[in-house]
Amino acid sequence: VFADRQARPREWVVKDLIPDRNVTDLSGDGGLGKSLVALQLTMAMASGTDWLGYMPEPGTTLYISCEDEIDEIHRRVEIIAKRRDIALENLADMHIVDLTNTTDTEFAAPDGKHRIALTPIYESFAATVGVLHPKLVVLDTRADVFGGDEISRQQVRFFIRALRRLCFEHDLAILLLSHPSVSGMASGSGQSGSTAWGNSVRSRLYLERARTKEGSEPDADLRILSTKKSNYGPSDTTIALRWDAGVFRP
Repeated sequence: VFADRQARPREWVVKDLIPDRNVTDLSGDGGLGKSLVALQLTMAMASGTDWLGYMPEPGTTLYISCEDEIDEIHRRVEIIAKRRDIALENLADMHIVDLTNTTDTEFAAPDGKHRIALTPIYESFAATVGVLHPKLVVLDTRADVFGGDEISRQQVRFFIRALRRLCFEHDLAILLLSHPSVSGMASGSGQSGSTAWGNSVRSRLYLERARTKEGSEPDADLRILSTKKSNYGPSDTTIALRWDAGVFRP
């Protein structure tokens, strides 16, 4: 079946970190800056500039925010644009949906029969994707868009499969932001809930504080972004980042 045609080259949104046409999980404790990391990526793609030392695939982006209202995102965008010398006029391909004032944000929720089903919010989201044709969608956060049981392997796989279908149908990548459990932070795995979360996505990134040697003063502005899983690229990539007046830089 493959003898008469050449394999389609693998495509990336960010080489070796975020594969195209798939779901990538980015986890990190609250307040460490994973939303900022993701926002910088959407701005870089929309403006055709670099992101944390990488050159992402340029394209339209869609950021679904369930945590930070639009005014907060606006402030962050202005700071990033100024620090990165990006004209706001060049961000026409970056789209933001603010769901912070919405009661229901779940894309999947219990159906009353011990299962979960896709919701009208998901259908609205899919319709928006069909209109905007984004190359990257950021879902901030997993706890807000998934209304099922996070330790149920069946429900988790149902949800991730629904997101992956959207990736295939619309030729896009999804970056799903999540919070690790206490044990996930302690072990350094960055995971929480069912192991199906980590097994179902094709790539998993983890943002954490830089660990210091015993007896030394911690650097509060230093972060480590690392790959915890990469089905298609190296699984040991580590990027040291510094928070610098509202922007992460390598």
